Amino acid sequence: MSTIFVFLVVVLLSSCGPAREETAQTLFAQTEEFIEAANINIPKTESAKSTVEPTLTPIPTSTPVPTSSPVPTTTYTSTQTYTKTSTATYTPTATYTPTPTATQEVISFPFNIDSGNNWRYVSDRVMGGVSDGQVFLEQDGEVIYARLTGNVSTRNRGGFIQLNSSTSSTYDPLMIQSVRNSEKNDKELQGVRLNVRGNGEIYYIFIRTNETRSFSDYYQASFVADADWEMIDLPFDEFVRNGTNIAGLDTVSDSKLAAKDIRSFGIVAYGRDFLADLSVSKVDFYY
Repeated sequence: MSTIFVFLVVVLLSSCGPAREETAQTLFAQTEEFIEAANINIPKTESAKSTVEPTLTPIPTSTPVPTSSPVPTTTYTSTQTYTKTSTATYTPTATYTPTPTATQEVISFPFNIDSGNNWRYVSDRVMGGVSDGQVFLEQDGEVIYARLTGNVSTRNRGGFIQLNSSTSSTYDPLMIQSVRNSEKNDKELQGVRLNVRGNGEIYYIFIRTNETRSFSDYYQASFVADADWEMIDLPFDEFVRNGTNIAGLDTVSDSKLAAKDIRSFGIVAYGRDFLADLSVSKVDFYY
């Protein structure tokens, strides 16, 4: 198994869920030690409630995908074992560009070594929670994918870890830009499709739009990620808008999710105490 150990650093407040403020930081931090020896694990750190949004630092496309040891188990041991047979070298594409497929018109966002420009890791620790997680870019044959792992804990009013792509005051990820500008010939995007595998647990997509008014106001849909790679379809009309009213109680709205209004997209392990292990190789939005 060829594995990229490039850590996702927590500094962005969760775009969905019970966070109080929004923070952001580069998804993947590359150090001099990583440049000199790509197989060495870089310790993960999380910044507490930073109000400064640093400049996102891309991973240079010249950096090879390292062929190194399995995911470390110092803080988390996966309950699911995956066998990877291919050790083929992956040559990344020059740009992170949405492309249509031959069978259905989609806007497609496969993960690659440049995905650090568009995604970041977020956990409940930015608001006092104790969930412990991490994200790596890993490789299965020629497929690059993001792997979200960790121990989700509901202690201290927490309960989530997530992989997130969000618009902020200083940065507008390519995926969010493309989805917002997706209307053409009177056609609108109808849903999202993900290629996933995992440990049999329930995971979520959290989407915030121009219509959602707080960090606890978002659209959500759930899916199960099993051990084998599988394409999961989530039509937008199946997303439910959840929020918190003035009394602090959860509420449900029947408002419809419109792709042109999306400003935050989260792939989330959420809501209960469990071990998360979710891999995602691409995100497609389909007409």
